[in-house]
Amino acid sequence: MFKENLIKSGWLHALFIAVIAYPLGAVSASLLATVMQTNILVYSVVFTISAAVALLLRAGPGKLGLNTLKSYQTWLYALLQISVLIFGILIMKYVSATEGAGLYRVTGLVAVFLSYIFLAQKTNSFELAGSLLILAGFGSIIYYTDISFSIQLLLIFFVLARALSQSLQKLIVEIHKTNNQAKSSKDEARVIGFILAISGVLMLFVLLIVAYIKQNYSIALFAKFPNYSDFADLKGFSMAIFMGFCIVSISKYCEFYAGKTIGAKYLTTLLSLQIIFVYFIEQVLAYFGLMNPVGFVFNDYIAVGLILSGNFIISLSGFIKDFNFNQKAVKIKSG
Repeated sequence: MFKENLIKSGWLHALFIAVIAYPLGAVSASLLATVMQTNILVYSVVFTISAAVALLLRAGPGKLGLNTLKSYQTWLYALLQISVLIFGILIMKYVSATEGAGLYRVTGLVAVFLSYIFLAQKTNSFELAGSLLILAGFGSIIYYTDISFSIQLLLIFFVLARALSQSLQKLIVEIHKTNNQAKSSKDEARVIGFILAISGVLMLFVLLIVAYIKQNYSIALFAKFPNYSDFADLKGFSMAIFMGFCIVSISKYCEFYAGKTIGAKYLTTLLSLQIIFVYFIEQVLAYFGLMNPVGFVFNDYIAVGLILSGNFIISLSGFIKDFNFNQKAVKIKSG
């Protein structure tokens, strides 16, 4: 009984994403960017659309598809995805890869805040303590960055804008009407497939517009955005299609399932732990000479450690709360 409740709760789904799906996706993207010079934004668009196709093929025809397409939550999710990508690129203009990885995990702090404000979810002392640790790590990274004060303020804005966009995405995952109406795995796959299809097509549309602007004007802000030639990268396309069908489709299914079961703040904070497993995989690949070793300086260890500890405490408090609830349910049913 308890085992069944644990599987249905969504915690194992979230753990799969944090330990396997996201790390594999992040490392493969890093390898493609460094070895094959693949544009990560184009790669993201292709694997998103591929994941949508995989999920829709799995689901087949059925209900909730049209309602998902008409839902404002679907379109808002897609627009927020574009916002997350854009602000992510802007952040990486001013910090190292390690610092960026830490700053991306500030999302957990914002997710806790938004869940309290918009969903009226209570916050316990452990979640408050975890939030303070994330805030301390965030402040440490900003303080030790070798940039001017005005650029630090700009960086803070970019980080918070990205965290807000991603947190709102996770809240949409939790409350998305048709996702919550879906009861069978095929219905869930159909809903998620249509959401990803809209996200992928909108991202593609935006990137093509930016590529046109880059072709005609020289704008420093768009330096890391793709050119038209990046859309003809067949090797990158092949890998993106493979990852979309085999990894991203599963991880997105798990993400939407976990989002509506354990909630946005616990999903977000647990997924932040992926950085540990990404680091482990990168070290193994570096040992075999497949990629450059990832270096940490002392300040990075402290700051990223604070952020990860905060996220872990928040997610653990949620798991313990669910664990105790399930234990009580088992006792009541058996007694």
